[in-house]
Amino acid sequence: MSSRAKILAAATELLNTSPNGDISTRAVCEMAGVGAPALYRQFGDKDGLLAAVVEAGFFEYLEGKRAATPSDDPVADLRAGWDAHTAFALAHPAHYRLMHSPSAQSADTALQAQALLRSVLERCAAAG
Repeated sequence: MSSRAKILAAATELLNTSPNGDISTRAVCEMAGVGAPALYRQFGDKDGLLAAVVEAGFFEYLEGKRAATPSDDPVADLRAGWDAHTAFALAHPAHYRLMHSPSAQSADTALQAQALLRSVLERCAAAG
């Protein structure tokens, strides 16, 4: 596993186990088994690391959404999507809060998630 992947995995794990969503770069480096220069070389700073964690979280979220096969009933699809959404939020509460913070909403993956929701809502509207 690359140092970047180790750092992302450590940050994600710490975020998911943090009661308040606060993580330190020192703890991330310790868990990843890398020095601070590796983290800063890969991500620039803590904000860059958190932005990468948001992207990775949305990527995982989108994989699950895209794996769902649409049915002929858009309302059932909307309900199933909501169930998957809340399951992700319950499984990753601190990560979820970070992914849905105002600063994360312009991330490409956040926009993709919004587009998926909009698509299902448009199907519901078209079905009446």
